[in-house]
Amino acid sequence: MSDLVLYGTIYDPDVVYPRRPLFDVSASSTSTYSAPEVANTAEASLEDFTIPGTITREAALAFSSLAMTCDPIKAAWDDLHEFNECDPSRVAVPTLIISGAKDPYVNWSAQLALLRGLGTEDKAMYCVPNSDHAAHVLEERDAFVGAVAGFLSRRDGIRALLREVGGG
Repeated sequence: MSDLVLYGTIYDPDVVYPRRPLFDVSASSTSTYSAPEVANTAEASLEDFTIPGTITREAALAFSSLAMTCDPIKAAWDDLHEFNECDPSRVAVPTLIISGAKDPYVNWSAQLALLRGLGTEDKAMYCVPNSDHAAHVLEERDAFVGAVAGFLSRRDGIRALLREVGGG
């Protein structure tokens, strides 16, 4: 891996997620837990859009239709305990952390801790203005794409990133 882009990450070094037991004691001794499969719905596919006016109704419905086609089963967030094993200091490749400014899932102090804890000096953070968790498809998508493209094609690290998104 030559570069890493962490988009809308919910990683928080101060949170320890509980783990489900490996085995379901109420079932047979060989039964392991697996998340139930739940059908995706139009409403569920749109839950990342939280800021009114950042995406047209038509675009949101097109996203929903595609999401339900590609992901007919709603994602199960049952293995968050895997975040407990994350060690940002082991990340040695250039890394961009990017999130929407109004992403309700992002803890900004945790994002800064993640940035500071990365094991690489070549790192940057970009906050997509006027965007939530779905920044890549909202009105500010050009800023999102510009930030990622700028980081991946940079010559001078953060200076190139800022030039690409119009910040310097």
